[in-house]
Amino acid sequence: MPLVWEGPGTMTTNESLRLVGTSLKRPRRIALGGATVVAFTRGYDPAVTNQDGVACVDLGEGVLLALADGAGGLPGGQEAATIAIDAVMEAAHEVKRDGSGVQEAVLAAFDRANDRIRALAIGAASTLAVVIIEGSSLRSYHAGDSGVLVTGQRGRLRFGTVAHSPTGYAIEAGIMNEAQALRHAERHLISNVLGSDDMRIEIGPPIDLAVYDTAVLASDGLLDNLHSHEIAELARKGPLLEATERLCGLATTRMRAPTRDKLGKPDDLSVLLYRPRIC
Repeated sequence: MPLVWEGPGTMTTNESLRLVGTSLKRPRRIALGGATVVAFTRGYDPAVTNQDGVACVDLGEGVLLALADGAGGLPGGQEAATIAIDAVMEAAHEVKRDGSGVQEAVLAAFDRANDRIRALAIGAASTLAVVIIEGSSLRSYHAGDSGVLVTGQRGRLRFGTVAHSPTGYAIEAGIMNEAQALRHAERHLISNVLGSDDMRIEIGPPIDLAVYDTAVLASDGLLDNLHSHEIAELARKGPLLEATERLCGLATTRMRAPTRDKLGKPDDLSVLLYRPRIC
């Protein structure tokens, strides 16, 4: 199916959505098969191009979700995020066209994006988080500190990726807790990105989704401003569009007015929320 440009940074078909380098005023809801996805992406500074990108594709036998965050402290952040998202989109359409294996296509997309970003030779970098949902099974793939969480209907956090960063590893090792990490002066540092010679891809375990579970993909604009238990609690409640508005609204409030515990890191903000039903 030919791709159709709807406007700057926005590309859709009847079966996919791509948003790169653009800022939405409100979250956008997409029905993919029998599931619901809500997407939101917005740059923090209106004078600077949003360096995040998101995409979702109906694979026919499953759904692909992707989120990239171009490294803002390096040149070419938006270009790197665009390369990452487009590599994943290419992989998704190869799967649909040729019947290629989904996991193999996703892993190849990471490598392809990494090679293309390195070929820019300007020091550009991007994170990339991808989720594949086939039937009721979810699996995550990520490089960097963009994350994936799965919460149950009652707000129990069923799964969360480990950020590829010093603070992310410190939490995983039990050296510091999440509250300490979110207040840490070096929480912005990242140790694994697309665009590096030693990029690595972390593959999550298969997660069996219940019908009322919610999956969240997020850039650090959300993850550095909200605790994981807050994300789980807000994401599980009510219609998915409203849940996304609550998450992004709280993150934006904290960016503009840091709280007493020093939460409040201004950044581009992107999220994808998924539920395995129409809601």
